[in-house]
Amino acid sequence: MIRIHLSPEDLSGFRFAFSPIWETVASLRVLRDPSTYAFHLPWINRHRSVLGRLDLAPLLAVVLPTRTQGYVPDFLSPPPEGPYPDFDAELELVREADHEQIAREVVETFSDGREMPREARDLIDDPDRALPRLVDALQAYWKASIEEHWPRLRALLEGDVMYRAKAMALGGPEAFFDEMPSGVRYADGVLEIDHRWEHESSLEGRGLILIPVAFGTPKTGIVIDMPYPPAFRYPPRGIATLWETHASADSGAQLDALLGGRRAEILRALEVPLTTSDLADRVGVSAAAVSQQLGQLRGSGLIDAHRSGSRVYSQLTERGSQLLKLFT
Repeated sequence: MIRIHLSPEDLSGFRFAFSPIWETVASLRVLRDPSTYAFHLPWINRHRSVLGRLDLAPLLAVVLPTRTQGYVPDFLSPPPEGPYPDFDAELELVREADHEQIAREVVETFSDGREMPREARDLIDDPDRALPRLVDALQAYWKASIEEHWPRLRALLEGDVMYRAKAMALGGPEAFFDEMPSGVRYADGVLEIDHRWEHESSLEGRGLILIPVAFGTPKTGIVIDMPYPPAFRYPPRGIATLWETHASADSGAQLDALLGGRRAEILRALEVPLTTSDLADRVGVSAAAVSQQLGQLRGSGLIDAHRSGSRVYSQLTERGSQLLKLFT
């Protein structure tokens, strides 16, 4: 079990962020072990060929399938420095990673005695040559499999952050951790995570970055080792509908009959807050058509709107959430 003691300074230092490079690295594990990630099958079917088309050997050598190894070297996905990082900026952090830190993490990846591939060994013996090759492979994989989907992923993650931040503001850290998967508990300043490793420590006032990862496993994960800022990875809401374009004919027929198929589809999509353009992309109609339906749903008290910067998000009201739970 991992047990983390959180001081008042740590709790006041909680912040949310999401990361394109975390999604990229996590998605590679999805392709390598697709049976574990049924929610992502539409994406898997579209992109599974990249494993054969691209030279990903340097990356595959250290990003092992989930069922083989739970640990992925942290230097590949350092906790984001700000709430809205871009992939190129994060890739530079990988390119500039400390060589001694890389060596320690690669050794940790193979600490169970599994044979280390040559490409992984090269990161230890000749990082000046091996690291640029790995960075190039990571960039090529991003462009081939994630970049085109990043707007959709970002909308999901932004919506989740908005929902969680509001819940935490109203209910404190308990409101956040109580919604995490089983195996995560928080009480009286102590965070417990079921794990095969035994570890107990405090964060010493460094705070905690809360990072939703759509391609992560249903379980959570935590980064606590120096030199990285502490980070907690968790599955965001709405993953089950991430790749859907239209609601299935046999899903929620009663809700369809009550609201009309299009409004019911929009209500389901709003399990996480979304903008009008995000919704239009999700349900496959024009933004004007979505706006009309949103007006009717607002008039019924099922949704409301919230502005974040220049973007306006529609979100479920308590009444809308209760209706969705009743029929789905």
